[in-house]
Amino acid sequence: MKISAETNADGTSAKLALSHNAQSIDADCDAAEIDTMIADLVALRERMSPARKVELIAGQTRVYECDNLLWDTRPAPTRRGVMLAIYHGGLGWVTVSLSRAQLEDLVTDIAFSLAELAQLPGFQNRAAEAPAEA
Repeated sequence: MKISAETNADGTSAKLALSHNAQSIDADCDAAEIDTMIADLVALRERMSPARKVELIAGQTRVYECDNLLWDTRPAPTRRGVMLAIYHGGLGWVTVSLSRAQLEDLVTDIAFSLAELAQLPGFQNRAAEAPAEA
């Protein structure tokens, strides 16, 4: 099965083509319809087997890079923790609710990653090398 898509000239809609075994279906969809399809497919995949691998393996997961990462945090009283939301241009807001323990683990993991980054060539703390001001 193959899905191909192309946006129209002003980017407000897309023509989708689904082809399988010499059959083809074409459809024009607006952004709201695409958003609904994405959400439905994500929910469907979550219910399917085999489940996705839980372990993050470098090089096997697409990395989304951006120059201006948007995120938001809010209290999550039902988890006695925090809601963490990260914005992706295609997916919108991806939100998780973290317990206090999960949040503390996340902060610790970030601290360890930053420490590892500081050990890589070219990433040493330049501030430590700067001469002291008189």
